[in-house]
Amino acid sequence: MVGVFGGSSIILLGILVTSLMMLLTPVAAEVGVWLLVITRIVDGMAQGIAYPAVFNLVTNWSKLNERSTFLSFSLSGIGFGPVLASYISASLCLTDFLGGWPSTFYLFGLLGLAWCLGWCIVGSTDVSSNRWISSIERDSILFSQSEEIKNKNVRN
Repeated sequence: MVGVFGGSSIILLGILVTSLMMLLTPVAAEVGVWLLVITRIVDGMAQGIAYPAVFNLVTNWSKLNERSTFLSFSLSGIGFGPVLASYISASLCLTDFLGGWPSTFYLFGLLGLAWCLGWCIVGSTDVSSNRWISSIERDSILFSQSEEIKNKNVRN
């Protein structure tokens, strides 16, 4: 799927669907347990397609000698994000804001939609199609990637 649509589009789709499911979760809980379960399943599936797309972006956006650092930094939020979100969610659940617990879903759903908007503006699958990268950095990354391909062909 990433090979056909590109990592950028897959991540955008995954976060967009996840954000929409977050916004629908409080409503689904009011309607019935089966609708709640369906929204959570769809949310998990959307997150499942976004995660592998990160590896595609790292490959397309990094030099070979910087790839492990780039990947480590990119994936560091996997541990940090839920810890921060737990504290924020617990605080929101203790308030009467938007009904208490539903406010956590509304907040993170809206933050996800804001992220999607930003991604539409600055995101791209590779350096050659990005309008925000400097020409010096683009050339450096593309040169490194061409050297990687050349070295791979020599070894085979």
